[in-house]
Amino acid sequence: MTVVTDDLARRVLAAVDRVEQGAHEVHRESCWSVSYVGVTQGAACDCGEPDRIRRRCAADRRILEHHKNDHLSCDTCISDVYDDEDSEGNLYTTVFYERFPCPTFRDLAEGYGITVEARHG
Repeated sequence: MTVVTDDLARRVLAAVDRVEQGAHEVHRESCWSVSYVGVTQGAACDCGEPDRIRRRCAADRRILEHHKNDHLSCDTCISDVYDDEDSEGNLYTTVFYERFPCPTFRDLAEGYGITVEARHG
């Protein structure tokens, strides 16, 4: 991993961690049953919002792991496939992968407020 991509991965994972750690606070501040019905802090609420936030964060970590590899290209995101034949008639396929950070990684980062520039060249 390069320093830039290490930093990018750390920043995105830190943002996921912050969201996950704040799940209960978000629930306490925004849940309709806490706000309007008057359920007190610590009382049972079955809205499922903190669990939903935690599941989303776990899924985002898995997505990041699938798209974080050698940091030159993304082995998950294919940008082009080229089929060809050699001089002896053998068919072969060349697969071109998206450069890192791939569109999926960039979109996920931006969902957490981290702007990522695409690498060109």
